[in-house]
Amino acid sequence: MKETLAEIFGSFFLYPAAIMLLGAIALGTGCGSTPEPITQDQSDAEVKLFYSHPGVPAEDTPAASDHTGRPEAIVGSEENSPDQLEDSAGESVENSDYLISSNDVLDISVLGEDELSQIVRVSEKGSISFPLLGEVRAIGYTPFQLEKRLEEQLEKDYLISPSVNITIKEYSTISILGQVKKPGSYEIKGRLTVTQAIALAGGLTKIASPNGTTVIRKLNGGEKTISIPLKDILGDGDLSKDIPLKPRDLIWVPESFF
Repeated sequence: MKETLAEIFGSFFLYPAAIMLLGAIALGTGCGSTPEPITQDQSDAEVKLFYSHPGVPAEDTPAASDHTGRPEAIVGSEENSPDQLEDSAGESVENSDYLISSNDVLDISVLGEDELSQIVRVSEKGSISFPLLGEVRAIGYTPFQLEKRLEEQLEKDYLISPSVNITIKEYSTISILGQVKKPGSYEIKGRLTVTQAIALAGGLTKIASPNGTTVIRKLNGGEKTISIPLKDILGDGDLSKDIPLKPRDLIWVPESFF
């Protein structure tokens, strides 16, 4: 009797335990075995795989840095971005490619030679008077070219390795009178055509006569009158008639009588 009871109770306790053991085994098989500890090499490989995704920055990836330690993705982004390159180019054109004109005022300095530094206006003939050198042609040169020319001439007989710096203190001007909204004088800081000058002056008034526009130009002590068919230029788009202006040109826009 005791043996029978022992068998019954033993089966009673062992059967649920067996079921639980089988369930645990099945659960472990479905979810995978217990993960092994991650080594440092495995961790580095996973990091590289993560940062190699195109949507993730590569700054911290060893393969994405150059010898300076900066990420390849941003190397040169500050110095060589397209926008900054364009700005640099534009500034270069304005500052170094401008051709000096008559009536421009130049600020000329020679390093360590205060007696040679001066502010001078370019004459009508296109020259400047410079100490030791006398008359020097300036018109048609860029400021940089004129710097080099003065350095070469000073180095021949007077100075050792001179350093000349030239800036445009005042630009030559043109005048716009008559039926424009803001008549007056305007600086020429580069190539400027008649239509561009009139735009600077605010455009034409309602009573202007566009095709009566003229440019009065001083030449060799005299004057030359040039007709500008402004209405035809704007209407037909014939830019060949939109002439570039010269220093001291006067644009006259008459009033329409109709």
